[in-house]
Amino acid sequence: MTRNRRFGLSGLAILLYQIGSVAFSVHFGYAYSRNHKVIPRAVLPLPDFHVSAADALHILYVFCIAHAAVFALLAFRCGANRFDEARRFTTEFLGMLVAFTFSSLYVYLATDISYDPQMMAATGVLLSAIFFATYALFRPRNLRPRRVGVPGAFVEGALGTLGRLFTPAGLLILAFFFTPLVMGKLFYSNRQFADMITHLRVVLSARADSDWVLVNAFGSQKFRQPMLAKQAPGGSGDLYVLEREGRLLRVPYPKGGEPTVLLDIHDKVGPAEIENGTLGFALHPEFGKAGAPHANDVYVYYTAVKDKTQINHLSRFDLGAGSPEAASNSEQSLLALEREASGFHNGGSVEFGPDGYLYVAFGEGLRIPKFKEPGEVLRGAILRIDVNETPGTTHPPAEPPKNGSAGHYTIPNDNPFVGQPGIREEYWALGLRNPYRFTFDPQTKLLWAGDVGSTVWEEVNVVEKGRNYQYPFIEGREKTDVPPPAQIFGEQRGPIYTYEHSAYDRAIIGGFVYRGGQWADLQGKYVFADNYSGKISVMPAVTTEVDKVDVITRANQFAQRGVSSLTQLGDGTVLVTVLGEAGNAAGEVMKLARGAEAVAVAKAEAAANAQTAETPYSAAATASLFTTNCARCHGEGGKGDGPDAAKLPVKLPDFTDPAFHAARSDEALATVITQGGAAVGRSAMMPPWSMVLQPAEMKHMVRYLRELGGRAAGAKQP
Repeated sequence: MTRNRRFGLSGLAILLYQIGSVAFSVHFGYAYSRNHKVIPRAVLPLPDFHVSAADALHILYVFCIAHAAVFALLAFRCGANRFDEARRFTTEFLGMLVAFTFSSLYVYLATDISYDPQMMAATGVLLSAIFFATYALFRPRNLRPRRVGVPGAFVEGALGTLGRLFTPAGLLILAFFFTPLVMGKLFYSNRQFADMITHLRVVLSARADSDWVLVNAFGSQKFRQPMLAKQAPGGSGDLYVLEREGRLLRVPYPKGGEPTVLLDIHDKVGPAEIENGTLGFALHPEFGKAGAPHANDVYVYYTAVKDKTQINHLSRFDLGAGSPEAASNSEQSLLALEREASGFHNGGSVEFGPDGYLYVAFGEGLRIPKFKEPGEVLRGAILRIDVNETPGTTHPPAEPPKNGSAGHYTIPNDNPFVGQPGIREEYWALGLRNPYRFTFDPQTKLLWAGDVGSTVWEEVNVVEKGRNYQYPFIEGREKTDVPPPAQIFGEQRGPIYTYEHSAYDRAIIGGFVYRGGQWADLQGKYVFADNYSGKISVMPAVTTEVDKVDVITRANQFAQRGVSSLTQLGDGTVLVTVLGEAGNAAGEVMKLARGAEAVAVAKAEAAANAQTAETPYSAAATASLFTTNCARCHGEGGKGDGPDAAKLPVKLPDFTDPAFHAARSDEALATVITQGGAAVGRSAMMPPWSMVLQPAEMKHMVRYLRELGGRAAGAKQP
């Protein structure tokens, strides 16, 4: 092998060619593996993996940097590669294997990107083929072409490389090269190994520089699934906390203490499961002002479930009626809308805008099959109405919606669709899927909303008058398989920020633009969360597209027991409500804090919560857990007919089918629940729940699934 050949411009060109080959191979490997399997299932049963385009770009950067470093080091030690010498080429190829393996291990262990063996295999095969083909094209120039030729050079390179692989150094490199593949297989077949790798990935990819934490705002005080915490208009005084089952509480702030129950409508709400319950409230701008006509008015949005009928209500209640029961009896209905029976996608936010009008967010689930047009129903949108019924500047609705009743409000004359046929005049903006939590920026007056997506995208939107946010024909920034309607109402607008679903990031909770004086580095940032992962993120509050956000901390509970709202108080304090387990007082009103003392408090609370005794099995509690976390795909009855089932690329099982249970042991069901579908060679669309549910809850879920199929847990298989 020639050593210390001058690098020069030709050597630089070859180095750039090699790096370009790596980039092209990664790009091709990603595109090809989306639709084809390089590793046959008969050889190695591997599940499907979701790798986003952004993740693929991250992988491309990692591979290019690692290979550039190795190729440059080899050029420094051995001279520039010319692809014209067998021994030198073999050294270069082995160096490529080392760089490829280091890149794979970095992606696998130090990032939260799904490691896709099919993508890596496609990338590796193409990159190897490019290297051998280049050698075959260049090598004959220094030999006798008639005797060797391009095919002979290709074979010579392959044989020479294989020969070097059987040296001690070559065998070591080969063993190293297969490490990621072996680890990937073990991850989906060995639970202990998977737990170890998961812990390592969390440690390596965690933000080491973040000193933000969430601590209980009232010491150890707990609530029954708190949905939202607010202060009265003006931003001072006690907190008003809404519980999902139907209670509105007043809690002394900041000292905490015994709450006062102001309103209790649990008998109207019925079972608070799936996405139903008491979802949002707003205190009238005159609330608390002595002598004002609306000094005691609160507007509550809730879903009533009774006899398999679901009706969404927007109602006014008088908190000065004298007792929680009397306040409940003071209900004055503004909207009562029959909805589909699934219980999903209700929306839920109710806020007074800077203009004094009431804004309400409705999800796309507010429909019944025979009515779906915007001229018939109110759904998938944000409405703007006048609850003061101001004469002169507003007018009453012409007729109630086709799926319900309307009254005790008027429509502002400057609403964007007033007088336009085919759409109800209450609409302020539409084309949203499930807008969950919106707030107004007190400085710019812009309305910021989180829109919960379907199976891939979550969105942050700045919602403006008369705009259409394109659901269902566009989600995120990509077209869906749903064609646009013949008439699109409003000017189309895309989201400010989007993120793709992972196993845990899958349900955005809209927040607020921070304008307090307590945290200077949050000033002018939009703060939001994800219900499933518990992540609290911040991004610039701009009206142009944002591609990157910063995760500053994470809540102590996840999935649909996680974050339900974020609020900024008048003194700049940031509050986060965390639902906790349904049926128990396990929810908390948290506050954002930072510093070593706050971190120590949070760790002590986490350790205390970890020592909680195991809850005995309850069929009702586990059924609620199933409908809350699983019914969106698997259906409320477990038949595989949930509202998102048709959008998934796999057929979901029917848990009521005895044949399903006859073919699976308790251990197999537990593996799928804890580690996800990929653990048993099935679709990775079934996420692992080991970081979301408690061990006892996952064990109870196996028993519940068995009961759905009419079998006892632990029964022997035939």
